[in-house]
Amino acid sequence: MAFKNESDVSLLVRGDSRAGMNDPVQWLLPPHSAGHLLSETGPPREDPPIDYEILDAASCRVLGSQRVDLALAPNPGYSEFIVVVAPDMRLRVDALVSADHTIIGDLESTNACPAP
Repeated sequence: MAFKNESDVSLLVRGDSRAGMNDPVQWLLPPHSAGHLLSETGPPREDPPIDYEILDAASCRVLGSQRVDLALAPNPGYSEFIVVVAPDMRLRVDALVSADHTIIGDLESTNACPAP
């Protein structure tokens, strides 16, 4: 699971922790950057889809949300989901059968915007 920011602004990705915590977890997504957020090896678990909010890092305003369902992987255990924020702030999910080698690091967690 990865995120790619094709826009000119810093963004935050907010989602519920998959570790069982109730508090939202946030990651920084600088302009024109990409990074891994979550890795799964093997077939996806029976987890429900994950909803992510995309926020403007400067104003903390929610720009949109994206649902990702790991169970819909085209090749379970070998697919990568990438949530892409386009320059016009539209969201999409790309599901790749092989890894995107331009995504080389992990996103950094942040507490910049308080949870609603």
